[in-house]
Order: sequence, then C-alpha cells, then structure tokens
Amino acid sequence: MEFTIQLHSMQDIQDLVDIATLRPFEVIVSNCQVRVRGRNFMSLFSLDINQPLTISADCSPEEFDRLKQDAARFIVSKPN
Repeated sequence: MEFTIQLHSMQDIQDLVDIATLRPFEVIVSNCQVRVRGRNFMSLFSLDINQPLTISADCSPEEFDRLKQDAARFIVSKPN
C-alpha cells in the first residue's frame, strides 16, 4: 500500500519523521531511485523534496488508513 506526498520544508521532514516513529511498522519513503526509512531524519535528506515522494508500509488496512490520516496534509495526487 502506498500514497504520494510532497514535503516543502525541514519542519515537514521532522513532522513526517514524528508520524513514522509512532508506527509499530516500518514506513518507507522513496523517490524513483532511493528508498529510506521514514524514522531516519538524516536519510530523508538523500531524497529530493522538490519532487513528490512515495510513502509505503506493510501493515493492516486499518493501520494504513491511520497513517494516511496523520499524513493527510502532505498527500498529493500521484503524478502522471
């Protein structure tokens, strides 16, 4: 399961790390070339936040829905 987000600032990165850290499962943030753990603030800097990023997680549908709700302010439509 996955959804697309856009981050705009260091504060957004910190907020996403906080959201990922609350989860009992791994949250993966990726672009076309790089996949990193959502809990790792420094790893997120290897991603180009000027481009949409993909969030993926291997969890129950209920947990995924809660993750999406918590990250709702970052969600964008998937690029074509």
